[in-house]
Amino acid sequence: MLTALALPCAATLWVAFTRDRSASALAELAIYTVLVVAYFFLVLSFLPNWLKHLFDQDKLVYALVAWALIAVQGVVLETLHLNESSR
Repeated sequence: MLTALALPCAATLWVAFTRDRSASALAELAIYTVLVVAYFFLVLSFLPNWLKHLFDQDKLVYALVAWALIAVQGVVLETLHLNESSR
C-alpha cells in the first residue's frame, strides 16, 4: 500500500533527476529522503501502541488511519515539492 502511493512521488523525483542532473535535484532528493525517514521514525516513536491497539480492536479503522497517515505524508511532500519548484 505504501509502495503504491510512494511510487508517483519517486517517479517524479527520478524524472526531475534524469532531466536535470544539477545539484538542486540531488539536494531535493536528499531533503525528501530525510523527511520520509524522519516521518517514519516519528510515527514509530509516538504511535506504535495506539496503532497496535487499533489493529487489535478494529482493522477497518486501523486501515483508514494508516491510509490517512500516508496521505498526509504525500500531501506534505507534494506541497514542499511545489514550493521548491515555484522558486
